[in-house]
Amino acid sequence: MSNLIANALCFAAQMHAEQTDKNNQPYIWHPIRVAQGLKNAGYAETYQAVGLLHDVVEDTAATLEQVGEKFGGVVLGGVDAMTRRGHYEHASENERKAGRSEWVWEETYKEYIRRCCEHLIGLKVKRYDVYDNADPRRYCAGVPTGRYIWTLDHLNEIEKDDVLATWEGIHRSP
Repeated sequence: MSNLIANALCFAAQMHAEQTDKNNQPYIWHPIRVAQGLKNAGYAETYQAVGLLHDVVEDTAATLEQVGEKFGGVVLGGVDAMTRRGHYEHASENERKAGRSEWVWEETYKEYIRRCCEHLIGLKVKRYDVYDNADPRRYCAGVPTGRYIWTLDHLNEIEKDDVLATWEGIHRSP
């Protein structure tokens, strides 16, 4: 395991330490599965690191500034793309860590997905994030399956466009 992956795993595990998913399983397993899916598909370690870190800013007390300082600009760009814009209402850092503050979204889910998919790493990591979130083995009450179907349809349209662009000699920048 490279230093980048080890450091991303340690940081993500530390930040998600007390969190559980909707099935009451340790939350850290979700980013690990996302990163493993990216690894299995042959994506570079940068993509895997973003997979490990993709929820730390949105779901923990971590900041984009911390991610940039610890992991550099390329990983920061991917995590930034994967982070849906919002803010905590009237929350100190301790209230935020304890989950006693209200998160207010600044962009709709569709706006977020469209912005996320403008970033090459964000586009690929989002696909594996949705694959894991939509896995029937993880279903429980309240899973937004319609949202995941829309997202995969949107990703598939972009991927089709990417194939056509490649045939035309047009390349997206990371």
